[in-house]
Amino acid sequence: TPLFEPKSIAVVGASATGRSGFGNLFLRNYRAYGFAGRLWAIHPSAEAIEGVPAFPSLGATPEPVDYALVAVPAERAAEVLRSARGRVRFAQGMSGGFGETGEDGRTLERRLLTAAKEAGLRLLGPNCMGVWCARGRQTFLGGAPERSGGVSVISQSGSLAGDILKHGDRMGIGFSSLTTVGN
Repeated sequence: TPLFEPKSIAVVGASATGRSGFGNLFLRNYRAYGFAGRLWAIHPSAEAIEGVPAFPSLGATPEPVDYALVAVPAERAAEVLRSARGRVRFAQGMSGGFGETGEDGRTLERRLLTAAKEAGLRLLGPNCMGVWCARGRQTFLGGAPERSGGVSVISQSGSLAGDILKHGDRMGIGFSSLTTVGN
């Protein structure tokens, strides 16, 4: 349940300078989709980003986090997970630059997996778009479908998963949940 219907989400990697990266996009998507839980941005110096309260690390949030979306460069991702030790149930590695890029990326991916184990959390990805569930207002899409149903999907590709959701919704198919797994 905390994966698909989280009570709290932290987005790591949103910019406070007006630069709009994936972290900022996800903050906007969660708000637009009506996520009703606690939504936090993680930023080393900002007090808020896009109207969302910000904290300097995953370990500094007011309470544990059900779902952390990590959208920082591959070189920093393991460090982010280490800061979550015992405070995050699920993390999604949004960033690319891991095993799909060759030996250096595979080394970074091994470090990321080690950091996830040390932090005691479950990891989706890296290099994935994450999770969608209408019941939990959990989304990686702008304009995500509202319809719920009985079909669940696991996809390696976030692009394909988004197309499945949108096309299925147009066909009247109700999905229960969708997960992308990336690498």
